[in-house]
Order: sequence, then C-alpha cells, then structure tokens
Amino acid sequence: MDIAVAVILLLVALFLVIKGGDIFVSSSTDLAKRAHIPQLIFGATFISLATTFPELLVAILSSLDGTTGLAVGNGVGSAICNIGLICGIAFVIMSADMSRGGTLKYYLLIVTSLFLMIVGFFFELTIWQAFVLIAITILFFIFNYIDSKLQQPKKTKEPPKNEHLKPLWLTILLFILGAGAVGGGAYLLIDK
Repeated sequence: MDIAVAVILLLVALFLVIKGGDIFVSSSTDLAKRAHIPQLIFGATFISLATTFPELLVAILSSLDGTTGLAVGNGVGSAICNIGLICGIAFVIMSADMSRGGTLKYYLLIVTSLFLMIVGFFFELTIWQAFVLIAITILFFIFNYIDSKLQQPKKTKEPPKNEHLKPLWLTILLFILGAGAVGGGAYLLIDK
C-alpha cells in the first residue's frame, strides 16, 4: 500500500475514533440525564467505560488479528496517558481533594498493578489470569459505585433544571452512530 494512502487512512481512522467517541459520550450523558442517574455515579461507571471503548475495540481487534503487541501497547499506553497526561493537566488547572473515602478501590488498583507486573516479569499471562483481571475490574466498578453513592449529597427539593435536551430519537441515533464510528475507526487503525 502506498504510504500516502496509509497516512490518509490513519488520519480518517483517528478522526472516526475521536469524533465518534465524543458523540458516543455526549449522547450517553444525555441518556443518563433522561434516566435521572446522578452525574457522579454515571461518570464513575458508564462514562469511564464509554471513554475506554476505543482502546477496548483496538485491543480486541488487534488480538483477533494476531498482533497482541499492539493490544498490550495500547492498554499500557492508554493507562499511562490517563494517569499522567489527563490527571496531570486536570490537576494543573484545578487541585483535587484526594482525602475523601474509597481507599479500598485504590488498594485494589495497586494490587492489580503489582499482579500485572509480577506476571509480566516472570510468567505468561494465561486465560485464568485474564479472568482475574476482568473480575478485579468488575470489583473496581462496584467499589466505585458504592463510593459514589456514599458521597452523593442528600436529595433536596430543587426545581428541575431547565436543560435543553435533544429529542430522544436523535440521542439514540447519535449513540449508535458514535459507537459505530468508534468501531469503524478502530478497525481501520488495525487493518491498515
């Protein structure tokens, strides 16, 4: 394949993943508002999964394609970017209070990191270890949900906010189109 075509396809794939992810998250947020799910709980669970959707698709497609190095590099690079770049920029703009509860989930993350490091250095990651990682992820979301629920302020009688939401059919259509764009972009990233 010509290098110019490969670069153009790479740029199209990146645009689809980035813009599709943006539309996907935006429409997900609209759906959460319609369902009256508190933003803190929604952000701690669904949004964190939705923003990981592009990396997840790249990892799955590259694993199916036999390029596991790309899948692992994608996961590690994404974690480094999320922790270093995103948290770094966010904390430069505004400091965050890390003293609130929920330390159990942070210990869970430390144990998971140690588990991955030990397995990576001395062993090969097998299917049962992969299931352990999936179970730890589920536990993390449960702890995150419980922590968010505990931190949620008591309901007060407030008049509903007068927010302008898109029509439901448009929100659902954008949700599907966003997910499709992310999937198509991830496929292009791997295939080309």
